[in-house]
Amino acid sequence: MTHREILLQFLLPIEEKMKSIGSDPRIQQVLPKHKSSATNLLKYLWLRTHNLSSYQEKLHAMGLSSLASAESHIHRQVQEVLQRLGHQQSEQQSDVCTAELASKVIKRNTRALFGPAANSGKPVLMVTMNSHSHDDIDMLAELIRRGMHIARINCAHDDAEVWSKVARKLQQAASIAGKGCKLYMDLAGPKFRVQVFKKGVPVKKLSVEAGDRIWLAESVEGKTGLKRLITCQIPGIVAQIKLQSKVMIDDGMIEALVEEKVEDTLALRIVRVSGKPWIKAEKGINFPQSSFRIPSLTKEDLSAIEVVIGHADLVGYSFVRSVKDLEALEKHLDLNQPELSPGLILKIETPEAVAQLPALLLHAMRYPRFGV
Repeated sequence: MTHREILLQFLLPIEEKMKSIGSDPRIQQVLPKHKSSATNLLKYLWLRTHNLSSYQEKLHAMGLSSLASAESHIHRQVQEVLQRLGHQQSEQQSDVCTAELASKVIKRNTRALFGPAANSGKPVLMVTMNSHSHDDIDMLAELIRRGMHIARINCAHDDAEVWSKVARKLQQAASIAGKGCKLYMDLAGPKFRVQVFKKGVPVKKLSVEAGDRIWLAESVEGKTGLKRLITCQIPGIVAQIKLQSKVMIDDGMIEALVEEKVEDTLALRIVRVSGKPWIKAEKGINFPQSSFRIPSLTKEDLSAIEVVIGHADLVGYSFVRSVKDLEALEKHLDLNQPELSPGLILKIETPEAVAQLPALLLHAMRYPRFGV
């Protein structure tokens, strides 16, 4: 068979299936303005269930689109390729989601989240506030004049009183500067951070190198005899970590394997150290091969949501892993009112979230404004 015949045999059934995806009941559950996006997403997912590599080589050989960069308008791109392969279809059969329309939708959604600055051709600048940002309104006004479009509050630090002060001062500073500035509040989620101990005494850092053995527990209590211990104070976490699974510390700079479990303590074998050879207190720790049955919203997050409701234009959702996590947020924050609810930013930070990304996107399309 020729390249053309092989490609037609492969693409025609795919294009036919794409025509039927428009009736998928999941599309009816999203907002009308997101229906074309939901339809396109489901069509793209259908295409990616196929191994495209050998067909992409043939498309390249014929000087045609390899479908590698047509995520935003996949059905129309498949139709365009088929047309160039000699398959005829009427204009009425052509999918309405063209590259031009997809570009307009992306710009519209970006503008809805970030404001007019998003489509100015310049980057949208976000600046993280600190604990004392509310002390200097002139500094805030100057930041806005110089191009700060979004002020970010990291809710892992400070408290509702400080966040509220920053929000109020930001509004005053925007008035002084004569320019708008959106407020983005980042919910912290469960804090996967370590404390470090030597024989029960807290220290600022532990020296480590590849081959070393250290211990991990939820608490230092009863473990003062351990020479080197790190703790992660999330209840129930140790019982859910798998043997021989990876543990990544300090944004992956240090990698360890879970070698042994002794009651409520894990023995970790350091397998790689990149950069400085120590573990510092308050550095992040994650477990890419373990799944945890813990809430994505903490008590601290619920306190932050009270401020979000009154002040924030955007809210970042850390540790979101599934649709259930979105539903948990909905119980505390109305995300369905275009003028009243903040835009939602889904922070995809775990392997579980990556696996659930299509479901998360489809559910988020029930909200007026969201991003990833």
